[in-house]
Order: sequence, then structure tokens, then C-alpha cells
Amino acid sequence: MNRTEIVNKVKIKMNEISPFDSSGDIVNNTFVDDLLNESTRTILLSAPKKILPITKDDTTNSSDNGDGTGTITLPSDYLRFVELKMKQWKRSVTKLISVDSREYKKQFNKYTRGGTAKPKVAELGDKLEYFSVKDDHSIDYFKYVKNEVPENLSNQNLLDAITWQCAGDCFIVLSEIEIAKTAFQKAAEHLK
Repeated sequence: MNRTEIVNKVKIKMNEISPFDSSGDIVNNTFVDDLLNESTRTILLSAPKKILPITKDDTTNSSDNGDGTGTITLPSDYLRFVELKMKQWKRSVTKLISVDSREYKKQFNKYTRGGTAKPKVAELGDKLEYFSVKDDHSIDYFKYVKNEVPENLSNQNLLDAITWQCAGDCFIVLSEIEIAKTAFQKAAEHLK
């Protein structure tokens, strides 16, 4: 689906739930287009991973911190973490630990940090910090969600969620909060 078709879909969805005679006429294509990428980003950050397009990165390298821990610089198109496995780990990591948590503070003690059996990963700015390996800092695989534009997505439920999200975002700008809530609910239904 091209961008113009997606913009038109947003306007059709706005007409479905709008109290106005024709809300699609209230907003022009440029207005919708300006909000579309941010609406897509919102959905890609909140959707269940099982319906998202996952990218497996084979080009990323790690940096050794000298103590069994290390960092990985995130690709420029990175949006959301999915999974990381270092070669020496017995299992992959699918959930990040928060840099504000007690668990993160434990990673700076060599006796309490994650190891090859129970590794830990935290996101810190444009890097991932991993804890820890014995001596091999090679990445087995790294998976993430790209920051995409909607016209590059093919999953119909995802596109429906994005168009509903964008319709809601348009209503927010128009100060139609209650109608926006309806659109956001419809977006959430497509993510189930």
C-alpha cells in the first residue's frame, strides 16, 4: 500500500467515528501525512512482538569492556529490542533490564551480575550493555524492530492499527479527545 492510500484510509476511518458530517474534509492530506510517521512509531513501540517485522542484524559488533561485560552500538534504524544472544550464552535475552533498577546496579559487581547461564542486557542511549561472557564477545544473533514508515509494512492488522492510531492523533490535534479515545481503542483491537 502506498502512502497516499494509507492517508486516505486514515481519513475514511476518521469519517467512520466522527460526529461531523465529513471529518475527512476537515483534515487535508498534508495534515494526516505529517502525523503518520509518529503514529507508526507509536504502534511499533507498543504492538506485540509476534506481529511486528523483525530484523536480524548480522553486521553489528560488540566492544569488550575488559571484565566480561561489553557494549553493542545500535544500528541507526533501531527502534525496539527483540532478542540478543552472545555465542557463549546458554540462552538468549528477550527482555531488557531498566538502567534505573536494582537489577542493573547488580551488574557492576562481578559476583552478582548476569553470566552465561542467566545473561542480562540493558539499553543505554544508542548502545546495549550486556552482562556477561567468559572471554568470547562474538554475537550469535541480534534481533530488533526497525523504525519504519508505514508504506514499508505489509501486515494488514498492523496497518489497520496504524491508521486508527493516526486517526486518533488527528482528533487529538483537533481537540476531539473522546473521539480520539474511540480511535485508539480500535487501534488496540487490531493488535490483539
